[in-house]
Amino acid sequence: ALDRFGYTYHGYLPHLLDDNLYTGSCVENSSTPDTLSINNCAATQTHATKFSVDKFGDLGPELYILYKHNADNELYTEDSYSSLNFMEYTFNPQGSGSMFCTFFATCEDNALTSIESTVENVESSLGYDVSDIFYLDDKLYIANPRNNINSFEIYHKYLDADGDGADSLITSHETDTKVKSIYAINDYVLAGTESGCYITLLEGGGLSDDEDSKLLLAEDYTIYDIYFSENKLILSAGINGIIIYDWDGNSMDINEDMRIHSSYAFTARFINNTYFIATKNGLEIYNIEE
Repeated sequence: ALDRFGYTYHGYLPHLLDDNLYTGSCVENSSTPDTLSINNCAATQTHATKFSVDKFGDLGPELYILYKHNADNELYTEDSYSSLNFMEYTFNPQGSGSMFCTFFATCEDNALTSIESTVENVESSLGYDVSDIFYLDDKLYIANPRNNINSFEIYHKYLDADGDGADSLITSHETDTKVKSIYAINDYVLAGTESGCYITLLEGGGLSDDEDSKLLLAEDYTIYDIYFSENKLILSAGINGIIIYDWDGNSMDINEDMRIHSSYAFTARFINNTYFIATKNGLEIYNIEE
């Protein structure tokens, strides 16, 4: 869970939902079974703004967490910047029975080592204006990595010859307006900007030059969030609610299905014919009959 400009939080779902599993040292070491724990990635990393899940393996998820460092609030920095941390779970509570209720994890600074720092004496930092991050298939997508430049960048994450984590820039693309959200489906890159959702195809070492592999949806709308599920592409467009498209995620054949004129929409999810929309007025739920 994310408390924007605060911490990220985590908890083991079976323990949160089933009191029968919440026994032994769980009771001794925690207050209540429905409480998440603060994820202390680092002592000075308290202003989390985004996170993206890498994968779910035998040990649990791996996370990329975006933090903000504001020079007006932090005495140890003269320039505002963003940092990206990588958190890897080393022990899954599923195998611990009643002995442990929390995760064990390690957290590393500088999830991107190849990017040039934006501030002095800070290794591999990003600009303060980073608005979103997304991870898929060993690729890390970053919206507005540099201050005063409307763009997104894509990095390849891999293990070097020594087995250590490494990365390299695949491509950088400038946009007409600020990128508010970034997403990827298969080899398609989706950038939600202040003037619509830009879709293009990632081929080989960069973005496709073929005009048939480029598309602009929801033109002139600001796209705050992008989500794809069950062949539905959902764009959260602020005051304009959400816009839903039918799409298979493997072509440029995309057709608008419907719009829901909710309150000011920041993000939305679709589960079992139901849309859950996070708005300025709280969570709004819309059931769509077949």
